[in-house]
Amino acid sequence: EAPAPPQGSSRLYLSRRRFSRRYFERVVANEVDMEAAFRARGFKVVYPETLRMEDQVALYAHAEVTAGISGSGLHNSLFMRPDALVIELGDPRYDGAPAPTQALCNRISGVRPAFIPFTGRRFGRRGTMLFDIAFLRERLDAVLQGKDPFGGKDGGPSDAGRSAGPLARIGRLLEVCYLCVRPWAGALALQALGRLRGSG
Repeated sequence: EAPAPPQGSSRLYLSRRRFSRRYFERVVANEVDMEAAFRARGFKVVYPETLRMEDQVALYAHAEVTAGISGSGLHNSLFMRPDALVIELGDPRYDGAPAPTQALCNRISGVRPAFIPFTGRRFGRRGTMLFDIAFLRERLDAVLQGKDPFGGKDGGPSDAGRSAGPLARIGRLLEVCYLCVRPWAGALALQALGRLRGSG
C-alpha cells in the first residue's frame, strides 16, 4: 500500500544541520542560513534522521523538487517520481563535480538533475564548510526558473528583503560562530589530551 501524501510543500530541502550539530561530521557551519534561503523559496526543511523510513519515502514520492548536499540523504531520489527535480549542492570532496553515486541514483530513478557547485570556504582538519550564501541564492533562483541547471551566470532575484528579525539573525550568527569554532577547539583539546597522556 502506497504511503499517504504528506502535508506541506512539494519542495524539500534535506538538511544535515541537526545531524552535524550532534556528531560534528561534514559540518556546514552556516546551514541555518542555507535553510533560510530554501524556506524563502517555498521549500520545507526536512531532517531525515528524525523521520521513520516510511515517512521519508512518502515525502520523496510526492516531492516535485528535492535539494540537499551531496550524500546519502539525497540518494533517496531513488524514491522520487520520474521527471521530478533533484538539486545537488556540491561537496568539496568531489572537486566541483556531482557525486558519482548521486549521478547513478538520478539515472536509475529518471529524475531531472541540477547541480550547484560548492563555493565558499573549507577549513580545519574536519573540513568544516562555509557556503557562499549569495552564490547559493543566485544559482538556486536560476535552477528553479529553469535557466541553468549546471552553474552558469544567469542569476535570479535575491531574497535579501525576506530576512528574519534581529533576534533570529543574532541567533543564526551565534550558531555559525559556534559551529566554526567547535570542531577547531575540539581538535586542539584532543591534541592537548594526547600530550598530557604522553607525558604522564
